[in-house]
Amino acid sequence: MNPYAHAGPTHVGRFQIREQLRTDSHSTSYAALDPRNGHNVVVTLMHRDPDADASLRRYHRRSLERQLEVAQRLAIPGILGVIAISDEEQQDYIVTEALSDALPLPALWTNGRPVPTEQALRIAIGTAGTLTQAHRVGIVHGDLQPRNVVIYGEDAIKLTGFQPERATDDDGADRPHGSVVYLAPEQVRGGPATPATDIFSLAVVLYEMLTGEHPFMSNIVPAIGQRIAGKAHVPVTLRQAGLPTILDRILDRALKKHPAGRYQSMLDFAGDLALVLDDIAPPSEAEPDEVRLERIRELSFFEEFLDTEMMEVLHASLWQDFNADEVIVNEGDAGESFFILVQGEVDVRKGAALIETLVRGDCFGEIGFITNRERTASIVATTAVQVMEIRARLIDRISLPCQIRFQRAFLDIMANRLTRATSRLAELSLKLSARQ
Repeated sequence: MNPYAHAGPTHVGRFQIREQLRTDSHSTSYAALDPRNGHNVVVTLMHRDPDADASLRRYHRRSLERQLEVAQRLAIPGILGVIAISDEEQQDYIVTEALSDALPLPALWTNGRPVPTEQALRIAIGTAGTLTQAHRVGIVHGDLQPRNVVIYGEDAIKLTGFQPERATDDDGADRPHGSVVYLAPEQVRGGPATPATDIFSLAVVLYEMLTGEHPFMSNIVPAIGQRIAGKAHVPVTLRQAGLPTILDRILDRALKKHPAGRYQSMLDFAGDLALVLDDIAPPSEAEPDEVRLERIRELSFFEEFLDTEMMEVLHASLWQDFNADEVIVNEGDAGESFFILVQGEVDVRKGAALIETLVRGDCFGEIGFITNRERTASIVATTAVQVMEIRARLIDRISLPCQIRFQRAFLDIMANRLTRATSRLAELSLKLSARQ
């Protein structure tokens, strides 16, 4: 008998309960209606442990407050939207946005079966992208584990379960936060959550997706913490045959016991995973190389390139097609790529303002390519568009003569962009002077 199964409430706060969605040892979730606006929402009631002490109850309360804080501070697609949380005197609950066909991540590997490699990589890359944006504004997850990753649509993700920055008992001693099963070694020893601990936790989750097994699993929970802190994991390709061998190196680095040995940023981790995904993803019905070569041969960027060099860049790029009104780059997104517009036109937008329109042969994303910083503008297709996405990591793999040619062409782009910006500033200065 499930001790948590019950008929359920008809209302929680102002929210009208419609049906139970799922239940586990931590909580029960319900589909509900917000009568203020008619929107569908999800109400999650936290199960209260009658034996929990006051400090643990306060910690759980701070966890709910943290979800609301993060959702309000970091309003991006990868964070689960929070509509409300309970008042302190009520039973703890949280009200979140409703997603079509949403599933908690553990639902994907039932009966110990691993998640398909491409799907696991897409989920990990999406999670890393969201955490990259969180880390940039000083937000650390602290409790990244499968049940805090929600999957919806075509492997899109939303994160929840962000933990309070630091929790202490009444006597000032640290209270361990997060499930020990997914903590980093320094957290197991009582250290704080940091971007490096999130990298370790995501690597554990990815390992589990790829193999169906936790890399440090034991039947005794305290033993898991001991293994995390002091025992090496089995290489992922030995646990699951057929995986790309490069995943051994990537996960070995992300699972280093000391944070200094791990990836220096979540973006670096995501970049290496993206390269693996590009290598293993089945080719779409792509145009022949000869057709693409003819198309880029006419672009100003490739004026000085030999055909063999253009072919190298072609093979080091990702070709993508977009329809009119599709967003190619979102302002604020992390990125290390720049794009060459092979066909069509796009608008460059800063917020709601139109900055300029780019046409065939123009480029965008240069600053992200150089600095790995977040995008400063959005790029929106105004017609059917085809772009070459070029990543810094892939350019490192082409021949040295081709790299030199590429860098010269890239510097020409930057010089032209600077000239155009200077001209705009001069025009703006003249207009301002005329008004005075």
